[in-house]
Amino acid sequence: SFSNMARTTNNSPPDAGHFDKDAEYRFKCYVRKGDVRTNPRGGTPFDFTVKISEGLDVAKAKVLSFVRRTLPAAQLISEDLYFKKSKGAPQSQYVILTDENFVSMTKKRWDLIPLRDVTDWATKEQKTVLEGFVFETFMYIHKRPTENIPTGLRRASTAGRIEASARQIREYEERNNVQFGPITRQHIAIHQARQPEGAEFAMPDDNTTRQAQFLDERRQDMARTREEEGDNGRHQKKIKIKFNGCWVDVEVDVTSLRAALGLPSHDIFQEGIFHDYVHNETTGSDVEDTDLGAIQPPPIQPPDLGSTLQAGNNNAANQDSDDSDSVERVLNRIRNRRL
Repeated sequence: SFSNMARTTNNSPPDAGHFDKDAEYRFKCYVRKGDVRTNPRGGTPFDFTVKISEGLDVAKAKVLSFVRRTLPAAQLISEDLYFKKSKGAPQSQYVILTDENFVSMTKKRWDLIPLRDVTDWATKEQKTVLEGFVFETFMYIHKRPTENIPTGLRRASTAGRIEASARQIREYEERNNVQFGPITRQHIAIHQARQPEGAEFAMPDDNTTRQAQFLDERRQDMARTREEEGDNGRHQKKIKIKFNGCWVDVEVDVTSLRAALGLPSHDIFQEGIFHDYVHNETTGSDVEDTDLGAIQPPPIQPPDLGSTLQAGNNNAANQDSDDSDSVERVLNRIRNRRL
């Protein structure tokens, strides 16, 4: 403020009091995503304290430790710590702190604290200037880790791409002496079809793939159980029935039991959900990802103003005719009463 500038010129003490380099000062660092030149906003805040006499290295070490601990995947644009040199300074005027300017920049910012803020801290919050004031700093990271960004993902997984990925999966099975179940194979075929052009096949490691593998394993277990039981095992099962307070295993005919309970005549697990899984065939030719062959909606036709005006005129004419008829009927009733 102007009063602080005048005090600095007259060598009078600032409103905030003496600047003690050995005191514990409060800092707040905002870790923002994006280059400072693009004027990013917000950021992840980090509060810490440091003595000015300890130097910039201590302050920077605390910030870097916070970034590595809280944002482990973040990539720093640089380790520079930017400083807001006044309360209303825009981002374009932030200053990079160095060993040479650390003391002078923090002191200048301290000297700019207005008396109004000092009074508010004391009266409204019962705080000293050290407890109320915060130096604002900033550090910038890339918006996302570049090495983990899949580029060129394709959205249209059509028959040609799925067939190409199916060949890659068969080659992978032969090289590694493994065999995928039909559910898993269909899932990873679609996954691979969406990868960038020319991408090598890599087995996806996600929950959906693991679920598909589990379903294939359950399907195989049920198939083995059917083979071991044979025809008699499929049509006869043991159930528990309580006789005279004792549970007894009794063989029943499965078909009649299903009919009595109103269930389907087939095994809903072995011949329902998992039975002879065949994915719907993908149809259609490969299309560009920009339009995906989407059918554009028909254009909206503007209203015919001539027809609208004509309809309005007709309605007005009909209304006038109705009004004249009503008046004529009233006059006739009056004449009849006089007669």
